[in-house]
Amino acid sequence: MISSVQAKMARAALSLTCSDVGDAIGISGPTVSNFETGKTDNATISMALEAYYLSRSLTFGPRHTVSVGPSPFSEDAWLSRALYQLLLDNNITPTIQALLDASHRAATTTSVPFT
Repeated sequence: MISSVQAKMARAALSLTCSDVGDAIGISGPTVSNFETGKTDNATISMALEAYYLSRSLTFGPRHTVSVGPSPFSEDAWLSRALYQLLLDNNITPTIQALLDASHRAATTTSVPFT
């Protein structure tokens, strides 16, 4: 279930009105607004909103976070952050261009999985 804060952030990320979202999931715009402001705490509404936003390529993480596109909390994103931190720990500070180049190479070559 998503929180009221996540619901409001998700709607804003998609530039939708409460009525737009309500129409899409079969409830009224004021009901969406009431959920987002905490006036209504309803698990069914929360789950319906979450399902709708997930279908629109939004993902939800800890502490009221919302992400557009693939989840930054997925294993791949976690591994990327860990590898970047490893570089920094070893006093290697890559430029943005070097990171973009490496990302492009990684996407176009066959990778060997970690063992």
